[in-house]
Amino acid sequence: MRFFEFACYDIREGLLRGWKKYLLIVLMLSVFCMDYRIRVNGLLESPPPEADSAMIAGISATVMDYLIYIFRGMEVYIPSPDNPFRFPVIFLMIHLPIGYFTLHYPYHDLSDFGQHQLVRARGRSAWWFSKCLWVFCCVLVYYAIVWAVIFLFCGASGVPFDLNMTPMLNFYLSQFSMNTPVSNLQLLMIMVAMPVLVSLAITLLQLTLSLFIKPLFSFGITAILLLASAYFLSPVLPGNYAMLLRYHFSIEDGLRAGTGVVGLLFLIALS
Repeated sequence: MRFFEFACYDIREGLLRGWKKYLLIVLMLSVFCMDYRIRVNGLLESPPPEADSAMIAGISATVMDYLIYIFRGMEVYIPSPDNPFRFPVIFLMIHLPIGYFTLHYPYHDLSDFGQHQLVRARGRSAWWFSKCLWVFCCVLVYYAIVWAVIFLFCGASGVPFDLNMTPMLNFYLSQFSMNTPVSNLQLLMIMVAMPVLVSLAITLLQLTLSLFIKPLFSFGITAILLLASAYFLSPVLPGNYAMLLRYHFSIEDGLRAGTGVVGLLFLIALS
């Protein structure tokens, strides 16, 4: 069986037939967007003491503010008795589901029907590359849904489709401020590209591991890798590159997108 036939089968059986699970993403992102809207209204109704009325007047959230809130990640964690580690809920809830969604199908396909396909294909190359393509498609569909929900929520709520951010809202609600100037377009490109590359690298690694260990164990490694990325600021932990709060324009000695792209592409190729 040729690669094209493998790929069509995987897209049909592994992606299209499982469309219902992506409804969870719609619900989850709707909750995150609603949470941010409530937080914005609360901040504007009861501003902090240091914010004067002139600072508050005329402020409204833009779609850029929503994106920053969703993709901010978490601040660099500094362990201390007075600073307990707080799980980055939004970060984990965005990046863990795609790992779970792509967890079982390759294993079941190989166990139930894949062996016959492999015999006909005379090797695993076509099967393997079709699964890599399937993972790539799953990740793209996943993030297309994420972005679609954010934009649809903003459109339905009357949020301006403006790429200019609101510094006050980002500072108090997203803990985000820029120490180094970066254009809004560059910021948007990072939020578009880096989460996709991170998820693609991690899910392909998970796919590779699932050939040698049980899928649930490989998913456990994915979860540990994401938690470690939240706990440690390190260029070798891929999850860091999906967090705006870990970049050089937000913190001193932060990460650089160029380094992340090279490292993630290397991990993708290695997988």
